Amino acid sequence: MTLMELAIGQYPIPSIDPVDFVRAFAPDQETNMLEHFRAAKTGELLPGK
Repeated sequence: MTLMELAIGQYPIPSIDPVDFVRAFAPDQETNMLEHFRAAKTGELLPGK
């Protein structure tokens, strides 16, 4: 197992959802990061999940 698999608790690492891929590489990176920081702090789901 890799460290990533241990960190996320899944083996093998699941493939990325197309919506998540687009969200991760969206042109509006600032809004993207704010959404991820808020989700990490509060435990709420990301928009669209």
